[in-house]
Amino acid sequence: MPLEGQFYKANLHSHTRFSDGALSPEEMKQAYQQQGYAIVANTDHWYYGWHPALVDLTFLPIAGFEFGLNQKRADCVGFTFLKTWHINFYDTRPTQRQGYTPEKPDFAYEDTDALNAYIARMNADGFLACYNHPGWSLQTYEDYTRLRGLFAMEVYNYNCDQERAFGYEAYAYDDMLRSGSRLHCVSTDDNHNDEAMFSPKSDSFGGYTVFKLPELTYDALFAAMRAGAFYCSSGPEIKQLYVKDNRIHIETSPADTICFSSAGRRCGMWRAPRDAGTLTEASYDIVGDERFIRATVVDAQGRRAYTNAVYL
Repeated sequence: MPLEGQFYKANLHSHTRFSDGALSPEEMKQAYQQQGYAIVANTDHWYYGWHPALVDLTFLPIAGFEFGLNQKRADCVGFTFLKTWHINFYDTRPTQRQGYTPEKPDFAYEDTDALNAYIARMNADGFLACYNHPGWSLQTYEDYTRLRGLFAMEVYNYNCDQERAFGYEAYAYDDMLRSGSRLHCVSTDDNHNDEAMFSPKSDSFGGYTVFKLPELTYDALFAAMRAGAFYCSSGPEIKQLYVKDNRIHIETSPADTICFSSAGRRCGMWRAPRDAGTLTEASYDIVGDERFIRATVVDAQGRRAYTNAVYL
């Protein structure tokens, strides 16, 4: 994570009235700005959302859409048991794209080679791809570890947490890393706003990604996305992460647990005393065989923050 810059809070997965959301893009901006967000990605289902009128010195909308491809099974009635691919595509150059309509796939769910070729074409066309909610999609190790060309994947989805209490999916991120993929991780809302904004069932303001940027511009944001200059969270803050003298060090908001994990069982775990006190920093001595190291921070409410993997 860069030493210099300012932190900006982002929701990288949202739905508006252009698909199955309840809010307009303007209402989305107003609601999220009031909660301290500076960045919101417009990822409506198969609708390319670019709203340049919303750009100002304190707010940056990201252009994009959500790709979806459902499994087809003769023995399955309805959507309940169908696997599905959901991938957010973020556009790095929306000002060069006029009247864009996303290309819908002409291949089957099971054709992962065709899906990877689609992702490769989108990457070449200036889009970054983020794999969404593997649990909700009913996908397993054999499904998602075959994906290629991803910039990131969701490790927390607040809508899934509110809907069925399994929003945390860092296990799938570890699966991807151990299988050889190099990608980042994000936490998102995936908000549709069917419930009142601040009701207990609201799907807004629960999962977010925090970027450290020299300035709030499109170019600076996507440079940080590519470099992994961000962390993601449902509550705790990560103030700094750096490697020095063969040690990886993290500084956080008050936490109950800080854990460094790797490709194997080698890890470092710190827990605050049960009677009193919290953690705000931890360090791990790098052995050299970890392959990657990432940190998880858990606060007293059980909310989690994640760093991107540091590759060794």
